[in-house]
Amino acid sequence: MKKSNIDNLVVENVKNILSLRILSIVSELDLHFNNKDYVDDEVKQFREKLAISFFNIKKVLALPFEEREIYLDEIKNILENIEKKTLSIFATMYFSDLLNSFLIEQDRLDLAKLETYDYKLALDEINKLLNEEAKNNTIVQNGSVLLALTHFNMPRENFKDYLTKSLNLIFVNNSEANICAKLNLLKFKLAPFKFVKENEETKVLFDILNSNFKQMSKDEILKNLDILENISDTYVNKIGDFYAIYSSFLDILTIYTFAIDIEYITDDDFVLKDIFYYCYEMIENKDFSNFENIEEKVNEKIDTLMDTIFKNDKIIENNLSKLPKEKYTEAIKIYIALENYSKIDLETNSISKSDCKNTNVASYEFVKTKVNEFLQFLDDLNINNSFAKFIKQNFLPNIPCPLSVEALKIYFKNNLSSLPNNLGVLASYKIITFANPNLLEEISNHEHIHHKHDDCCDCY
Repeated sequence: MKKSNIDNLVVENVKNILSLRILSIVSELDLHFNNKDYVDDEVKQFREKLAISFFNIKKVLALPFEEREIYLDEIKNILENIEKKTLSIFATMYFSDLLNSFLIEQDRLDLAKLETYDYKLALDEINKLLNEEAKNNTIVQNGSVLLALTHFNMPRENFKDYLTKSLNLIFVNNSEANICAKLNLLKFKLAPFKFVKENEETKVLFDILNSNFKQMSKDEILKNLDILENISDTYVNKIGDFYAIYSSFLDILTIYTFAIDIEYITDDDFVLKDIFYYCYEMIENKDFSNFENIEEKVNEKIDTLMDTIFKNDKIIENNLSKLPKEKYTEAIKIYIALENYSKIDLETNSISKSDCKNTNVASYEFVKTKVNEFLQFLDDLNINNSFAKFIKQNFLPNIPCPLSVEALKIYFKNNLSSLPNNLGVLASYKIITFANPNLLEEISNHEHIHHKHDDCCDCY
């Protein structure tokens, strides 16, 4: 395709993307005006600000680009506020899921007492996996994942040494800003409960955390699992609302940043123009009760634009892959910048946000300081029950493996040979199903075929 034709397609797609952003905001505003039940009152407050920001589109786009800064900063501040508000919500979700996984494992350990542990079978399977990783030269990427399959019994100092070497692999040749962001993410992954805002709603999570798990009965485990499921459902709904509002403010930011004026988006599209001004009036009157008059148009227009954007994107990406970056036109640069906005993620920004802005490659001393900071964070967790081992085991897949294949084989031999029966059975189950992902489905199908049906069965 000729460069001029690519440029025309890029310009068309930029306009389509901005049009889609407007329609997405309209749908979110309908929820604000017509949905009276809010999981979180703060979502309502942010949606009120969204209505004002949408109403300001005409005014902002009438300004030259250099005079829009105050409005852009306002939207960026709102996005940062949403990121700060949601950190505790994400933490509560992950903490609840972590406790849920741990209690399920405790229940499985009890059931595993009825089985017999075959140490040699487990060791053979893990050695096959290690040989495969060695063959593919992927032990750095996947070694920690394999370590997480068995019961964690690494001595404290050995684990610190493992972390030190692993963190150095992550931080090497990285900027100070990236290291700080990665460090925040790793702290969160290790111990999300340290980021939970304690209140009446989350108190029950800490009560479960501080329980004596060894003395917890089957009924108590099931009761706590029900509690955790309810908390998880509530916070999933909360975060869903915040994701939607965050996305809408990103849409506002892209429109303020990239649209020349409102006519640039709407003049050649009478349907979009009609929707925009109809919505504009509804905001002015604070009454969306007539949204149903345009709802079908909005949904149809969204579907049409998404199809067109998708098809154009494929053609553009194919052509840009053959075009050197130094030959990118201004239109292509704007298109790429606009596309980058769609990669901004609430969860990543909420968890990894850091005040460190230095983009220079970090010195050895800086890396050493940050590694020690993480180790101190680990020491300060002060969890003495079996949950402490579980969170370390659960954390391992988030970091690269600094050990050789031979060192891992020695670790697994010592680990698997020393496990009591129930821990060994559970480790075997994890290792074998990891090595044979289709095995779970086969077991499930086998159990279903041989299942004795009764009046309570819901198989039919």
